[in-house]
Formats: sequence, C-alpha cells, structure tokens
Amino acid sequence: MKLLFILSLVFLFINISLGQSNDCSSSLSKYFTNNMSSVKVQLVVIRPSGDVVYANNTLSNNFGVLTNGNSFPAVFSSKISCTNGKVQLFDVAQQKVSFNDRAGILLYSDGRLNLTPTWGSSWKLNLTCTGTGSGAINYGWTTDGNLITLQIIE
Repeated sequence: MKLLFILSLVFLFINISLGQSNDCSSSLSKYFTNNMSSVKVQLVVIRPSGDVVYANNTLSNNFGVLTNGNSFPAVFSSKISCTNGKVQLFDVAQQKVSFNDRAGILLYSDGRLNLTPTWGSSWKLNLTCTGTGSGAINYGWTTDGNLITLQIIE
C-alpha cells in the first residue's frame, strides 16, 4: 500500500513539473453543455493509510452541475478475499454503497468537487485538471490528506 501511495506522489510531482492547469473551466466545459446528459467517470481515493477506494459510474448534468444518479458502488483495497489460494484485493463481494442521494458527488465546471461518501468524510476541494479527454486525470487533495482523482471516460 505504501508503494502505491509513493507511486501516486511521484506521478503528481511529474505532472506538476510538466505544467498542469488549476483552471478546469476549459478542460471540463464540454461536459456541461445541454447536449451532454451524462458522462462516465472513474473515482479513486487514496487514503493516508494507503487504502485505495475505486468506483466508476455516470454523472448526470443537473442544472449545470454534474451529479451522481445512483449509489456508485465502491471496492476497497483493504477488502480482501482468497481465491484459489491467492490473495485478492478489491473483493467485489464486499463492495459498499458510496452515496445515499443525488448530491453525493457535485462536480462544477470550474473544477470544484464536493463528495459526501457513506464510507468517508464530507470533502470539498478544487481539482487540478491535466487536460481534456479520456487521458486526463483530474485530482485534488482533501484537508485530511486523501488524494482524490476523477477521470472522465469518453
């Protein structure tokens, strides 16, 4: 787990040195148009303990804010099973509901992100955007040390 956290930090420092943009308006603008009703995203949270949370689903455009339309089931690296004598991280049988309502994820066109997962604290952060399209990873840090990435899948 520590290795994954260290690799994430290395990725971020390389990304910073290549010149990312804190202004997400241009990167995210096309997802907030009237003809874009929903967009598929991957959400990853790397906790200070090294635990990794992964979820993917769709966000829907709701009056200029992208919101979750469902519960966003998440899997956790700390939820382990044993299959054929091998340790299996991210046990799908132990997935958890992430959000109880449509306001669990609020993504604004300027990169502000509000998250209220059932398995964590309530977080408000500003994403750093790395470009446009499926290759772009938008990320931010919470005040309690979680690294959050949100990748839009086209």
